[in-house]
Amino acid sequence: MQSISIAPGQWRLNRELAGGGPLLEVGIDSLNACRYLAGEEPEHISALASVIDHDDRFNEFEENVSWTMQFASGIVASCNATYGAPMDEFFLVHSSKGWLEADPAFNCDDLRLCADYAGTHLDEPKPARDPYQFSVEAEHFLHCIEDGPDPKTPGEEGLRDMQYFAQIYRPAGIAL
Repeated sequence: MQSISIAPGQWRLNRELAGGGPLLEVGIDSLNACRYLAGEEPEHISALASVIDHDDRFNEFEENVSWTMQFASGIVASCNATYGAPMDEFFLVHSSKGWLEADPAFNCDDLRLCADYAGTHLDEPKPARDPYQFSVEAEHFLHCIEDGPDPKTPGEEGLRDMQYFAQIYRPAGIAL
């Protein structure tokens, strides 16, 4: 679940400035986490979008979008992104052999990963902020430009994200 509570008048609610609603801004983390953890691409996507707070904040974008992705392996992922409510940003995976939870999942600080797999328990807090998170990524891209290796996240990944956004928005009745 990903969310940012948005006050009226913020740039995020202006289509010209923002380019997209909660799916594009905060839903990307859930989409990518599901693809990464599944180790495969979704075969089927269904989605719904809604506006609950009819207070003129959501005239240009949806307030909420929820989607389900089904993978060939049988994995089913259920995701939500919202601008309307301050909700926890967590990730929870259930399987027949255990579970994995990141709560919060998408921050730069106060991260916590818990899991139980086949009787082995993990509880790893990371309370310190990682000030080097973005500089490490920038250095990696610079290295790729200067020395030619392929980046860990090539442009094709961004294109694939946009294609999945279109697949999520289409059944929800929203145009990109």
